[in-house]
Amino acid sequence: MPLNSDVVYKSIKKLLLENNVSFKEFEHPAVRTSADAAKIRGTDLKRGAKALIFEADKKPIMIVLPGNLKVDTKKFKTLYSIKDLRMLTPQEILDQFGLEVGSIPPWGNVLGIPTYFDQALLLNVVVDFNVGFLTKSMEIKYGVLENIVKPIIGEFSVLK
Repeated sequence: MPLNSDVVYKSIKKLLLENNVSFKEFEHPAVRTSADAAKIRGTDLKRGAKALIFEADKKPIMIVLPGNLKVDTKKFKTLYSIKDLRMLTPQEILDQFGLEVGSIPPWGNVLGIPTYFDQALLLNVVVDFNVGFLTKSMEIKYGVLENIVKPIIGEFSVLK
């Protein structure tokens, strides 16, 4: 079944329910940036788990970091021995994953791609993220997210 917002949202919710995880859901006006999402949810920007989809040596990967940071691509490439790294375009993300930029959840496992978390996320007790829609978010404990997603964790972010 091709991915789309509804499939991604239901897959995440199913994983949380199967793992008996408590979570908070938010419905809000559409948001496309981490800053807008934090503002509308009334949460700290660094608590937002910003998920970005890149192409690393011709294969899609997900990089997740706090909303107040950005990826140091040079550091990331060196850390993981990647030659070519580029962010996918909004159209490529829509075509390949059925998602709009701004709606991407930090669940690369749901999208079937390797996921990398920046270690700065570990500083958050809870994290907030969009769940496939620009109008829906969730909040869960960071440890739960890490346990279910099973990301590769490294240090590759810098302040915006």
